Amino acid sequence: MAAAVTALTFASLLLSSCKDDDDTVPTDELYYNLEMADGYQIPSVGIDRSSFGKGKKIIIRSNGRWTIESASENCDWIRMYPMEGEEDGYIRLYADENTRAATRTAQFRVTVNGVPQPDMITVVQKAAKPFLNISSKALIFKRTGGEIRLDINANIDWEYQIEGVDAASFTAESDGHSAITVKATGINESGSDISATLSIRSTGSDTDITHTVTLTQLYATFFDNFSWVKSNAGILGWKIATGGKEQRIDTWTDEEKEHGWSSQSTWIYSRTGFLKFGKGGYGGDLASPRITELEGAANVTVSWCALGYTTAKGVRDDIDYYFVGILGDGTITGTSNNGATGASFQYKGEDGETVTLNAARFELGDKAWLDPTIDPTATEIWNYETSRFSIIVEGFTPQSRVVYVTGTGDIDNKYKNTNSKNSRLFLDNFKVVEN
Repeated sequence: MAAAVTALTFASLLLSSCKDDDDTVPTDELYYNLEMADGYQIPSVGIDRSSFGKGKKIIIRSNGRWTIESASENCDWIRMYPMEGEEDGYIRLYADENTRAATRTAQFRVTVNGVPQPDMITVVQKAAKPFLNISSKALIFKRTGGEIRLDINANIDWEYQIEGVDAASFTAESDGHSAITVKATGINESGSDISATLSIRSTGSDTDITHTVTLTQLYATFFDNFSWVKSNAGILGWKIATGGKEQRIDTWTDEEKEHGWSSQSTWIYSRTGFLKFGKGGYGGDLASPRITELEGAANVTVSWCALGYTTAKGVRDDIDYYFVGILGDGTITGTSNNGATGASFQYKGEDGETVTLNAARFELGDKAWLDPTIDPTATEIWNYETSRFSIIVEGFTPQSRVVYVTGTGDIDNKYKNTNSKNSRLFLDNFKVVEN
């Protein structure tokens, strides 16, 4: 009877019934029956309602007038047509996708000729495959502390805990659904970097997913991880988040501009927690803030993470190199990771006059790319050694600035590449350490 009732419920939701003129069943013997060969279990992907023919067909047999109504809460995810009819007919069933990693059930009550039927129609939708994704595998904090938001995308319940020798130096607070805000609570005066681990684990007996996020508070003189940019473009380099938009540097808020980063070409865009150079056939330039934390001229190591651009189909930009120079005092005496000193490029100084900067040229190695074939989530690639670059600078002062340039263009043509090829670049984790 439960199957019969279920079929009837779906029939009333989807179509109008059709009368069988040859029916010889006596009208004083009330009956109904539902026929659906593969039962009332719905796949997690749902059943598309945009096309009538895609609905799950249920045949109803009856000699009376029937109606179907919901008998449970939160069943907006399921649709049946028609919800009422007379004598024999058929109905079709549709369902939205179930994104949660748990089955869900909807029940309906059938009434024939005003008589409620004893059994409910019960439809069960399968659970989705469980997932628990995070926006980063490593959070790096300044020496002075601060906070960073870790985004969570999950269809299961989860819990978290900070562990490790320096766990007391960090706190974490969840919004209960989509993010954890991690804070480095004090100034790092230990003389070296301190670290801990944030563990995020699924709860429940049917899943076993665990992520570990490295928490590091630097002892560096200066550090910027661009967590302050307000872009909603998304973390993936090759895909803009739905409804998101890259923010060009000249449209940044006053608060963002106060961080001191600037460009003379404006081909710089903020993403979620990092910056992007270039668009179309243009490269771009970016100058760091002055490192006022320095007390005077010093020998420093400047390091950063950089990645090239790869399309969603795995096609890399043609230009796979970029330049780093010093505006003001300071001489580059060494490089790491596919870098070479002795380069130079034209830039404009504080007075607007064109100057030649001593620079280093860096090439992007095979794994220094935001590439979905290397790291589909774009969260681990930043931690690869191939994404880390640095220069050694002698005589760097609080007024000096580090300048990045991509592509074959220059300041005079707004960094338009002479060959019209793309030279996009992503930049993150800028750090200055006194040697």
